[in-house]
Amino acid sequence: MPRRGRRGRRRGGRWLVALLILLSLSLGLGLAWGLSGERDPRAARWSADRHLPSSMPLDTWRGPDGAAKPFAAYVADTRQALDAARRGMEPDDTRRAAQVAMVAPRDWPLDPACGGVARGGVLLVHGLSDSPYLLADLGDALATAPGRCLKLRSILLPGHGAVPGDLVRPTAADWRAAVRYGVESFAGEAERVHLVGFSTGAALALDLALNGAPTRPAVGSLVLLSPSIGLANRLPLHRIPGGFEAFRAVTRLLAGFGPEGDWLRLDEDLDPVKAESFPVMAPRPLMQVMGDVEAAARPLGHPALMVFAVEDVTVDAQASLDFFFARATDPASRALVYLTPATMAARPALVARLAGGGA
Repeated sequence: MPRRGRRGRRRGGRWLVALLILLSLSLGLGLAWGLSGERDPRAARWSADRHLPSSMPLDTWRGPDGAAKPFAAYVADTRQALDAARRGMEPDDTRRAAQVAMVAPRDWPLDPACGGVARGGVLLVHGLSDSPYLLADLGDALATAPGRCLKLRSILLPGHGAVPGDLVRPTAADWRAAVRYGVESFAGEAERVHLVGFSTGAALALDLALNGAPTRPAVGSLVLLSPSIGLANRLPLHRIPGGFEAFRAVTRLLAGFGPEGDWLRLDEDLDPVKAESFPVMAPRPLMQVMGDVEAAARPLGHPALMVFAVEDVTVDAQASLDFFFARATDPASRALVYLTPATMAARPALVARLAGGGA
């Protein structure tokens, strides 16, 4: 017991040292910006219409009584809320309507050849700062696959689709509730629901499978595309008490305490389907979900297909590979790993591990 305590103190000490190094580097950079009296060059890109949070509800899937809405009502109400929230960003009614249609949740019609009976449901869950549009082509392909008779739906994660400023609003609980709603919206239409998640969406799919209460209908399998199991070169601010708040205080200092200090990246946000600006606090719920997935005691009993690239600069490919070999125990599970010839030549041990099935 004493030795375990010392290890815990050493781990806590390492996070503290890492945070102090981060603060020192940030203060050094501050000499060029806020501390020197010069204006943060990103300030010209800050806009109240885009970078302040909107009033769009985070739970458009709930009715006034708190009960879950039918999926068609959820789609319609979310579109209406998105239209109102995006009005400041896009005043043109025609262009705004087209943008809303792209980022809103979607319900694909079942192939008429299926006679109104779905063999399974598929829920598409997008990534952080993305929207359902990023998975729309995959949804089209699955919904029209001959003879499959799959009922396809996508959800919009809370805090997404409206303005980049909304990325600071949701909690991990908000995201989890939305994913659970998406799965259970298939009740009476499909006996099993297959979860397809990209990046953050994949982490949420794993979190539901590993930590969530059983759903009705049940989850049948997982398709994990570039899963956020680990983030490359990440500083685990979620494990440091007040870590995100401390980091935000530093970025605010660098910006001379202007509103742009709440942002890691400020862009003009010309992409209508993805938030190009990225707030400091946006990754906090994702890191919480990732930590809970890592700590889960329940084995992954569902068949899983994991797809990722070793050269991914955002997602930690090694963490994904380690997770797959250690936790994806169903014999039907598979991993599709992309490597460039240069990586194959430089990392023969990795190639051998893949060829040997993780041995």
